[in-house]
Amino acid sequence: NAFLYRFFIKIFYNKADLVISPSEFGKQMLEKFSIQVPVEIVSNGLPEQFQPKQCVRDPEFLDKFVILMVGRLAKENRHDLVMQAIKESKFKDKIQLVVTGQGALRSELIDLGNTLPNPAFFEYVSQEKLISLFNTADLFIHASEIELEGMAVLEAIGCGLPALISDAKHSASTQFALNDEFLFSAGNVDSLVSKLDYWIAHEAELQASKSAYLERAQAYAFDVSVQYARSLYQNLVTQKKSAPSQLV
Repeated sequence: NAFLYRFFIKIFYNKADLVISPSEFGKQMLEKFSIQVPVEIVSNGLPEQFQPKQCVRDPEFLDKFVILMVGRLAKENRHDLVMQAIKESKFKDKIQLVVTGQGALRSELIDLGNTLPNPAFFEYVSQEKLISLFNTADLFIHASEIELEGMAVLEAIGCGLPALISDAKHSASTQFALNDEFLFSAGNVDSLVSKLDYWIAHEAELQASKSAYLERAQAYAFDVSVQYARSLYQNLVTQKKSAPSQLV
């Protein structure tokens, strides 16, 4: 990873006049490997369709506490950690895990999900169905240990779904957590169980956090990102008008 960072910075990024990163974490990584040009942060932006909607929860989940995980079925997303935490939760019989996405570990994770008190539900869904899940689940868990921005988390909170997030040092998703109660120690099943059980036991408090998450998501609205990116481009063009051939 260090080699690749230095390679791309040397042959590509340092030849630009400006580099845009989707998160503070991305900017810090570029600075760590000695980028020599300005870096600005512009989120990929929350598309407007990810918002609160009146949706009907699937009938089989009506009496369950629904946990949603979204993303590629890969090792770094730690589905295994979440399933182990569910097994150790004192509310395990109440929890229903729903997992969306595709990936190399699909068969292995389905087998693991079948060992839960309520077998995990795996499905590759349309965007419409995903928005419905964001609007009907009780809690989003993001256990990934590597993340440049965390669009799945942003989409979840854009729909008002509270998110419990890994505090992994190589992940930018921690920026979306309301407070430390919505963070758990990366890779630590005991920490995840503790936070998970707390939020299931305090569902009213969890529901009350929805409005704060919605407010946080608005700062990342797609239109906000577009306007800021446009202003950066305009300023850069203005600065380079005297030497347009040097503009990258």
